[in-house]
Amino acid sequence: MLFHTDEFYGSRNATMMAICFAASARDSRSAFEIVFMAADAGLVAGGEKVMAIAGTGRGCDTALVMQAASPSILAG
Repeated sequence: MLFHTDEFYGSRNATMMAICFAASARDSRSAFEIVFMAADAGLVAGGEKVMAIAGTGRGCDTALVMQAASPSILAG
């Protein structure tokens, strides 16, 4: 999982993004992870408009519309 690693492609960008998401909304972090994993698996194309829905054990409470991107963009 992208945001559960100390280094990703030799960069700490993913860790810094995880900290920002945790400070704002935990479920938005999950929504981004969903899209990154789908793009990494080739299930959605980079730049494709997608909706990610996330939540807790009590149900969905976050929905984000975004353009898909592979986690490799964080290597910068």
